[in-house]
Amino acid sequence: MRSLFAGNFAGVALAAIDVDYFRQFYNKLNIRQQGLLVLALDNGTTLLRRPYNDKLIGSSMLNTELFQAFRSRDRNRNRNRTINVTSSQDGVERLFSYRNLEHYPVFVAAGFSRKEILAGWWKDTLLHTLGVIILAIILALAGARLIRQIGF
Repeated sequence: MRSLFAGNFAGVALAAIDVDYFRQFYNKLNIRQQGLLVLALDNGTTLLRRPYNDKLIGSSMLNTELFQAFRSRDRNRNRNRTINVTSSQDGVERLFSYRNLEHYPVFVAAGFSRKEILAGWWKDTLLHTLGVIILAIILALAGARLIRQIGF
């Protein structure tokens, strides 16, 4: 029996993905004040971005440093999939981690502001430094008093 569609065009199957699903999912993630999440096609077309900007949906990422790093991953498989990028849109320096999704022509990237990443470290460092300085002053004063009492 001969197939009904043998050699003839049978049609197109189309599947739509609701971008609102991804937007809601991305909104649940803690990326702090200056973080950035990107979902894009392998050809550089932006599908979704957080913070959400309607003007950037469907825009090209081809000339961005992040996308160039993603594209170069095939040439050097041992390349670390993180990159430090200063955004041309808001001037924020971010550390991005990126990867493509297996079996899909899509890649995702998450970037955190270097200032926000290091904020806790700087706070701890300043507190410890202040503690060491106070301790050194106390020891110096105690040493000076001890020297006076001995009579040098």
